Amino acid sequence: KVARIRDFYYSELTNLGWFTYESQANMLFTEPVNSAGECGASVAVELFEYLKARKILVRYFPGHALTESFLRISVGDEDQMLKLSETIEQWLKNA
Repeated sequence: KVARIRDFYYSELTNLGWFTYESQANMLFTEPVNSAGECGASVAVELFEYLKARKILVRYFPGHALTESFLRISVGDEDQMLKLSETIEQWLKNA
């Protein structure tokens, strides 16, 4: 079930134009792109804070140049992932 959900959201994130590593684990490592087409550490921090303010917790690793523009998203159940997806859509509309 986790693999099915992970693969579905991998496709969703890549369809947004976000670089997302393929995964065999219970998480996705993705580089968010805002509505202006920008990516990078400032975009990752902005989305991280937006999600955190809405009580959706993901991981952010600012300490290294290779990870500072990415978020690590643990794969949850269908309801949790739907909430994440809807919140990302709101962020894209409001950012």
